[in-house]
Amino acid sequence: MPAPHVLFCIPVIARSLTADWSVVERCLDRTFGSLIAQTDPAWRAVVCGHEVPRLPNDPRIRGMAIDRPLDGDDKWAKITAILNDEPEDDAFLFALDADDLLVPQLVAHIRSEPADGWLITDGWSLDARTGALGRHGAPTPDHPKRAPFYKVCGSAGAVRRVKGDLKATRQMMVRHFDLPETAPRYGQTLRPIPFPAAAYLVAHGENQESRSGREGDKLRYIAANPVSPAEAAEARRLLNLPEGKLD
Repeated sequence: MPAPHVLFCIPVIARSLTADWSVVERCLDRTFGSLIAQTDPAWRAVVCGHEVPRLPNDPRIRGMAIDRPLDGDDKWAKITAILNDEPEDDAFLFALDADDLLVPQLVAHIRSEPADGWLITDGWSLDARTGALGRHGAPTPDHPKRAPFYKVCGSAGAVRRVKGDLKATRQMMVRHFDLPETAPRYGQTLRPIPFPAAAYLVAHGENQESRSGREGDKLRYIAANPVSPAEAAEARRLLNLPEGKLD
């Protein structure tokens, strides 16, 4: 049997709640670029928002408009709308934030070995203003406060649909910070991705953290968990990022 494909569910903030919609679209363009760069093409993506942003010319990516009252944090509703609109097939479901980036081999690895699902433990936070990278992963003696990627970022991993239980599926996809504890309740044992797999973009002005006042915590984390110049260069290569700040 062929391995299941990966369905990326991408909720997007309403344009009326943003200060600069062009920033949202530029971030999305980078996210789309990291999908199109996947070495395994067996993926699809659904982008759900009150307005459908511009999309690349790729048949695997489609937009979906949602008609409901505005809510500053309506990821639950948008993920639900995508799941209701998609068939209950055997895809891996991946909630992907609209400003996060994936390394090119992620889909290939998810589909390469049998697993209930996959968890991203290692990755980076990226300061959009300076290009500085902070490392995520298990704590070490040198970095005792290092945090796993899934604890801080909604693009936490891939799970399977719980057939007939939309609430359970949605809970695994949205409550990323306790995903390793939640998934086993629904019969899924998650395997960790064994390499840094994603980057969490902060301080671009349209993050939820920017609106909630928690941006400073994210920037302090990056400063306290730097990467070596060699790792920074490799991360930028994998994520197709320029040196320095992002425009």
